[in-house]
Amino acid sequence: MQGGAVGGAGVLGGSSTGVGVRGVSDNAIGVYGSVTSGPGVGVRGDAVTGAGTGTGTGVLGKSSVGIGVAGSTLGASDHGVLGTSPSAGGIAVLGDATFSGTGTGIGIGVQGHGDLGTGVAGSSTGGPGVSGESGSGYGVDAFSSGGTALHAKSGGSTGIALFAEGLLKIAGTAIGQATIPTNLQSVVVSTPAVTANSHILLTPLGNPRGALWISNITPGGSFQLNVGVSVFSPGGLVVQYLIIN
Repeated sequence: MQGGAVGGAGVLGGSSTGVGVRGVSDNAIGVYGSVTSGPGVGVRGDAVTGAGTGTGTGVLGKSSVGIGVAGSTLGASDHGVLGTSPSAGGIAVLGDATFSGTGTGIGIGVQGHGDLGTGVAGSSTGGPGVSGESGSGYGVDAFSSGGTALHAKSGGSTGIALFAEGLLKIAGTAIGQATIPTNLQSVVVSTPAVTANSHILLTPLGNPRGALWISNITPGGSFQLNVGVSVFSPGGLVVQYLIIN
């Protein structure tokens, strides 16, 4: 079954209890719909089921300017889009952002959005809930304009919330270094990352000849770095810091 539309619906199916649109293919495409321009719908159904029993595609959505596949549900326990794979190495849902025939692209393979809920959720009883892999870029890229970009949580008291295997790279205002000048015992470090409950790790790049400690924290502004004796080195004492909130 194939449908095409310039400005409307290529294939429209509706069902109150059964299947709106169903396509089955042994080695080709079960259901295919496309929209060349405008806000039209390539394939639309109140209930859409696609199955590929051979090497074909169960459901394929493509759009030059709009959304290839969109799914929505009003039920709290229902699914807007559901992908299942019975085989161990199969892929339930695959998002591919490549230019056709070139193997390269800069688009988004899979994107999830939630106004109040979860944009993308993954769960697993024995394997990874969400797995990201990249040959040269980021396996998983998280961004937040005002909240928490990545939240890792372990339900058990002895569980591991975040496990990093390999090098750990940190950048931003929570990491840096400050220099206590010669003949002085303190310096004020300005950083918006510090809070009243921050844990600040200090690494001196020289012999401090005394204890190091933090005082006079101004949340969102600065903290004071102190050393027990006046700095003797002509170039001052360089101390690296890492702020953990």
